[in-house]
Amino acid sequence: MRTLKSSLFLAAITVALVGVLASNAHAEDVNATKAIVGTWQGYHQVMKDTISFVFNKDGTGKTLRRGDTLWNFRYALHEHSKPIGLDIIVAGQGKALAIIEFSSANSMRIKMGLNVASTRPSGFPAGKDDETVNFERKQ
Repeated sequence: MRTLKSSLFLAAITVALVGVLASNAHAEDVNATKAIVGTWQGYHQVMKDTISFVFNKDGTGKTLRRGDTLWNFRYALHEHSKPIGLDIIVAGQGKALAIIEFSSANSMRIKMGLNVASTRPSGFPAGKDDETVNFERKQ
C-alpha cells in the first residue's frame, strides 16, 4: 500500500512539474511565423516616440508613427536561428537585419542595427539599449 501511495505521489508531482514547465515555455518554443502576425506597438528610444509594426500573413507589413505610415516592407523570418532572425526589406532602402524574441503571445522585443548597413545583432543585452524595442500586441 505504501508503494502505491508513493507512486501516486510521484506521478502527481511529475504531472505538476510538466504543467509548470509547459506554461513557462521559452521563446524557442514559439512558432514565430504565426506569432508575429498582427499589430505591435512599442516605444523607440532613439526616435523618442511610439511606433507600430503591422505584420501581415503574406510576408508584408508597414511601420507606423502617430498613425502615419513611415514605410511599407516585406519581411522574412529565420526561425531556426537562435535568436530568431528577422529581415525587414524596404524597397529602395535595403534590408535591415534584426532579431526577435517572444516573451509571451502578446509581448516581443526586436533588436536591429541603427542603420540598414548594420549586421544582424547576435543577442539581446541584459539591460536596455537604443537598438532594442519592447512591443505589445495591439491586434
